[in-house]
Amino acid sequence: MCRVGSRSSTSPVELTAEDYCVGYRIFSGVFEATIKGIPQQELALGTAVAKLYKQMGRAVTAQEIAQELGWKESLVYKWIPSVAKNQRVVQYEDGPPKETNLKRLVPIEQGKDFLPLPSVVLKENPKIKGVAFIDPFTGEEMVW
Repeated sequence: MCRVGSRSSTSPVELTAEDYCVGYRIFSGVFEATIKGIPQQELALGTAVAKLYKQMGRAVTAQEIAQELGWKESLVYKWIPSVAKNQRVVQYEDGPPKETNLKRLVPIEQGKDFLPLPSVVLKENPKIKGVAFIDPFTGEEMVW
């Protein structure tokens, strides 16, 4: 996936850790959503929460999610209750709200049902370290 060129149809392709990471980013959410019947809006909200949570190192607010997705806050607020209730991609932060009526969200770890997370694959293969690849959706370099 990360290479350009042609291959012989008679020889197998050896995938790299980078290939797996790119494949995971492309296919995992789609396959999991199909398996679990997750609406696209719910999946988008969950992906945004996971990205922001990783960047900020804390639970995220509806306003931050709306900015990330380019959605109106009202649309985010429309989806949050059902997304959090289902607890398939996000859940409310544990403990009392940090501010009056502010319920922040955290991601629920994905990858258990279809593809193992790249971090799990790398942990099981200690010889592979610091895999860097270009995220196919954002164009940003990611390191797992």
